[in-house]
Amino acid sequence: MIRCSGIKRNEVIAQTAVVTYPFVYMVKVPTRGPPNLKFTDTLLACDLDHPPDYNFENPSAIETVCTVHSDLTAVPTSKFGRQKNSDGNWYYKIEFDMTMTIVDEVIKFELLYEGTSYGLVTTKFDEK
Repeated sequence: MIRCSGIKRNEVIAQTAVVTYPFVYMVKVPTRGPPNLKFTDTLLACDLDHPPDYNFENPSAIETVCTVHSDLTAVPTSKFGRQKNSDGNWYYKIEFDMTMTIVDEVIKFELLYEGTSYGLVTTKFDEK
């Protein structure tokens, strides 16, 4: 779970709000072919004053807002940092930002790698 301090419970926001979430993925460098550079993350919300640190601590307090699919296949792997783990395996360290813009009842996500946009996802809040 990625914790965000961007929008808090009962916070009044303008018709437009922008929050940036940093992401870091460690992807094993494959021996053949390209690495898997497509990621799926779930945006969760909690309406408690003090949300749990982990989903399993209070699963009934957690709601799924939407699922976001990130695709960095257009980024050359030469741009990613590489690290070796203690077992001698190489990994790409992939750091990117997901910017969430809320305009009225619509959420727009933009994937940014080194400040360059690599795609948009737009979704609408579910009616409850």
